[in-house]
Amino acid sequence: LTFSKSQPQNNDKRPNKGTISGKVMDSASKIAVEYASVMAFNTKENKMLGGTITDAAGNFVIKNLPYGKYYIEVKFIGYNKLRKDNIMIKPGQENVNVGIIDLQVTTEEIGEVNVVADRTQIQYKLDKKVINVGQDVTATGGSAVDVLEKSPSIQTDIDGNVTLRGSSSFTVFIDGKPSVLTGSDALQQIPASEIKSIEIITNPSAKYDPDGVAGIINVVMKKERLSGVSGIINLTAGVNQKYKGDFLLSYRTKKINWFVGGNYRDYHFLGNLYTERNTYLTNDTSFLIAGGDRDMVRKGYSVKSGFDWNISEAQSLSFSAEYGGFEFGRTANSNYDNYTSLNPTHSYYNAIDQFSVKGPYYSSDLSYQYNFKKKGHNIQAQVIYQNRLRDEGTDFTQYTTDLNWQKLDLAPTTYQNTTDETENDWRIKVDYSLPLGENRKFEAGYQSRISHSTYDYIYQDYDYTTQSWVEDAGQSNQAKFDRNIHSLYATYADKLMGFGIQVGLRGEYTYRNFTSLTTGEEAIINRPDFFPSLHINRNLGNGFEMQAGYSKRINRPRDRYLNPFHAHSDQFSIRTGNPYLEPEYTDSYELNFIKKLGFSSLSLETYYRYGTNKITRIQTLQNDGKILMTMDNLNTDKAMGAEIAANMVLSKNIMLMASANYYNYKLNGEVDGQDEVAESNNLDARLNATFKFSTNTRLQLNAFYMGPSASIQGTREAFFFTNAAVKQSLLDNKLSFTLSVRDPFSTMHHKFTSTNDNFYSYIDFTRESKVVEFSLSYRLNNYKAKNKKRRGNSDMNNIDDEM
Repeated sequence: LTFSKSQPQNNDKRPNKGTISGKVMDSASKIAVEYASVMAFNTKENKMLGGTITDAAGNFVIKNLPYGKYYIEVKFIGYNKLRKDNIMIKPGQENVNVGIIDLQVTTEEIGEVNVVADRTQIQYKLDKKVINVGQDVTATGGSAVDVLEKSPSIQTDIDGNVTLRGSSSFTVFIDGKPSVLTGSDALQQIPASEIKSIEIITNPSAKYDPDGVAGIINVVMKKERLSGVSGIINLTAGVNQKYKGDFLLSYRTKKINWFVGGNYRDYHFLGNLYTERNTYLTNDTSFLIAGGDRDMVRKGYSVKSGFDWNISEAQSLSFSAEYGGFEFGRTANSNYDNYTSLNPTHSYYNAIDQFSVKGPYYSSDLSYQYNFKKKGHNIQAQVIYQNRLRDEGTDFTQYTTDLNWQKLDLAPTTYQNTTDETENDWRIKVDYSLPLGENRKFEAGYQSRISHSTYDYIYQDYDYTTQSWVEDAGQSNQAKFDRNIHSLYATYADKLMGFGIQVGLRGEYTYRNFTSLTTGEEAIINRPDFFPSLHINRNLGNGFEMQAGYSKRINRPRDRYLNPFHAHSDQFSIRTGNPYLEPEYTDSYELNFIKKLGFSSLSLETYYRYGTNKITRIQTLQNDGKILMTMDNLNTDKAMGAEIAANMVLSKNIMLMASANYYNYKLNGEVDGQDEVAESNNLDARLNATFKFSTNTRLQLNAFYMGPSASIQGTREAFFFTNAAVKQSLLDNKLSFTLSVRDPFSTMHHKFTSTNDNFYSYIDFTRESKVVEFSLSYRLNNYKAKNKKRRGNSDMNNIDDEM
């Protein structure tokens, strides 16, 4: 290597290369921006010599940069591109820290029109996936379930029930707070138009409640960020009596933000049910064939209000309250054909079976936060109160008919049962957060959950002689349920040797007492439990990131699973609880790899769950020929699988999100003294495509496939369906119309088979298809006050992201 006289030689042993580091933050919220791209350019040649993406804390380091003068460019979707100049790497100044870089949300002002860039449909954080709802046209007018049925890791069935990686045991949070309603019931009541994003947390840290084998679904609601008055109003109407409306209004000043909102829903779903059941008695076999209508209704309403008050730079206070009601109903009108192998004479009858559950609920939340002088050093206190009344009832009437299903002049068999339940819950918690350095953080907290429920079950037969209802005291009962859970947790996060690490431990003490007020029988649990967690991530360079996690979870049985008294599901089935049912525990492991491709991403998520004391529904044949359904703890279950997801921005007008989840599931247990093993290989896949024809017009198509699966006593066959929607915006994006069609090809069928040595059952349910809905949305004051004109940087055609 030859040097000219004017070029000094580098005689020391130090490398003539250095680094540029810094941290990227949101300028308004002061929250770290993860996955922002940072590129370093040589100023003289205007040539890019290095680049990287920010980690979960917003930090970045660009390595192996030769001596020279540089500028960096920072980009992230939804933010203005930022350039920082005059960065010099030279001897004695090899490692340059440019400090905090504040990115501003992309806005472009044309007159009074504010245009906001599209957000990526799915984002990956250290311990969660974030589904951004603004781009989901087909969910317009729907609920959180309609959003989730197109999301990775989620499966939904024909009744709107949700499972997370094959498990129905998950916890629903709303804005990080527990929902008054639980599971799918909660998700069905949340309008999609009010949702900003949904966080799917499959391996929560010790900071979160350990309830839910599969994890947590946290629904993040929209919050207005504009000064003055702003809001949105949505109305939806669909075929066959489907109506929905909601609104959200906000008034914001420098110190306080006040909001009020409400929603109403009245949705009716038509369906058809066909069943076959063979009962194998000692010397005979009974055959039952039935078919008819099975319709459902979901209703709900709520009114909510609250405020956020910034008392000072150090203190803030928040309060919110919500009052609402929910209703789910199911009506089956079926014709039955019954005969036996010894007596082939057919008996014909018609049965009308009506089931409903409804009631009001109330919740309130008071939160206080104090921020110390050090950024990120704070303490939060929160008190949540929830009350729910649940009125559940079944009305059954059976008419004898001829073979043409014409009713005969005979008194029908009629009965009804009702359950009145009252539930009161208190949650008191304190959380403390202490930053210990740029990458280190300590968190700790305490929480008490106090729950008390009572319910009264009444069974009545109708006496046509006296034309009055007669209570059957032998089948009626009263009970109460108390459960108190006290928790302590601590987590510590650090960065070691390039790895981001978070470890945590949560300890809980549980007191549970289920008491039958009818018999005086008590079932008590007093026990401590410990729930460790571990999360690791590492930026592997070139857009690759690795994530690993472990957590221990618990699924506590609901009070209705504990009541030992019999309740009639229909004329052939009885359900009962098990007061000695224990919680089930699950060890959950994950190893994930993510590849960022500009605004696109690919991910491979692998997982393994091992559960003990598995809570499972068991069916057994009684001497009277009826099926008894109860809950029991089986031995173990295992799920091991992988999920591949692609979030692709093919052009400024086409976005695709595709995912496939494949896993092996195995369940071991003992039923009626016999060892039972159920195993299945399960596959589900989905595809969402969004096409933008102009700034104001977009089309979205999605398809969903769920493969067959097995349970301890049966199987479910595969099913497939599609949805389509088109959206048109008018009046400078203040007004928008959406036309959607659900299941246009009528492919949505659900088929189930249940068997054991004593019975065989087959069910085929077809839901209403070609459901057409029309939605209208109007935004009030959706645009910011005029500021200095600034240029946006949207690579996504600058379409409004639904606030």
